[in-house]
Amino acid sequence: MHVYLTPYDGQLKSFEALELATQSTPGQSARAGRYDALKMPMIDMYQSSELRGLLGLSSADQQKKISQALMQTILKADENGFSVKQGVAFAATRGGPEVYDIQQPFVIWAVQDGCKEPLFAIPVEKKYWRDPNHR
Repeated sequence: MHVYLTPYDGQLKSFEALELATQSTPGQSARAGRYDALKMPMIDMYQSSELRGLLGLSSADQQKKISQALMQTILKADENGFSVKQGVAFAATRGGPEVYDIQQPFVIWAVQDGCKEPLFAIPVEKKYWRDPNHR
């Protein structure tokens, strides 16, 4: 196992810490550091945070919606090593699907699985709102 540390300025929000760690992890071809040891402060941390980005997500059948999403982390580190425990809890409410009714021009696009860029993106004005089966 490899453990990596990187300093940062400011505060990280939500999944930004994971993104920073992903970007900072060296690839297989990276050279090892030139340090013989690591000196870091001892840690006794208990943190609880709300995963706001998950609130409102619905089940596939639209019958349940995430109303609470919490993550708790316990991190302890001393001169002998570290331990981390992390848990996530969700609460869902029942109900029918909410309908998002589009009543103004919009842009529609599609992205192929495995691709990062859209295949197309087209603005759609109201003058094109009609049943394509009835010309």
